[in-house]
Amino acid sequence: MRVRSTLRRSLAACFALALAGCHSMVPLDHVPVANDEARVRLTDIGAAMMAPVVGPGVTGLRGHIIEIDSSKVRMSVVAVTDRDGLENTWLGETVTVQRQHISGFDKRELSPVRTTVVAVGILAGMIAIGGAVSGGSDGILQAFGIPRGR
Repeated sequence: MRVRSTLRRSLAACFALALAGCHSMVPLDHVPVANDEARVRLTDIGAAMMAPVVGPGVTGLRGHIIEIDSSKVRMSVVAVTDRDGLENTWLGETVTVQRQHISGFDKRELSPVRTTVVAVGILAGMIAIGGAVSGGSDGILQAFGIPRGR
């Protein structure tokens, strides 16, 4: 019983992590407004101009729009994206970007394909671990509460 409940809790936690982490950025078809969450894509010149503020090689800033007008965007930054596509977490620092340094805006969306692939991988891993811990294929079936057919 203990193995079954532990395995189920572990699976639930892994699926929650998979859902939280399987997002992709897609271009916005409109300009965001205050209180929207968005990523600001920087132009090459914008990346160079913003380097003293956000660091070298940063190509995007993700966070909540505080204020936006025709000349600037002020936002609370929760992450920056570098040229390799890697995201580094920030703590909500306020950054102002001139509109001339922005090439576009993106929004974060759940990626169904990536989520499914990760979830299936996690499930396969948990089944393998459950089987190893519980004693082979009989242990896998027992961990999930599946009666063994004879």
